[in-house]
Amino acid sequence: MSNDGGWCGQRLGVEYNQTIFGGAMRLSRRPAHGRVSITRHKDGTDVYYKPNPGYIGQDAFSVLVDFYNIDKPYKVVVQ
Repeated sequence: MSNDGGWCGQRLGVEYNQTIFGGAMRLSRRPAHGRVSITRHKDGTDVYYKPNPGYIGQDAFSVLVDFYNIDKPYKVVVQ
């Protein structure tokens, strides 16, 4: 991702009985060089990352999906 001061991310959904909805998620590992935003919606949960101003390099964080107790790791490269 480019360090243009903006956020990047994706929408995740939890499927249960053929219905996709926003699951309860929380940070289980914080990034060292940025911030993470988790916003739950009816049809998914947005997970976004924003690097610290001027940061270039790798960063990582993990999100725990509470419904299934699954830890989803993310690795980002900031350019």
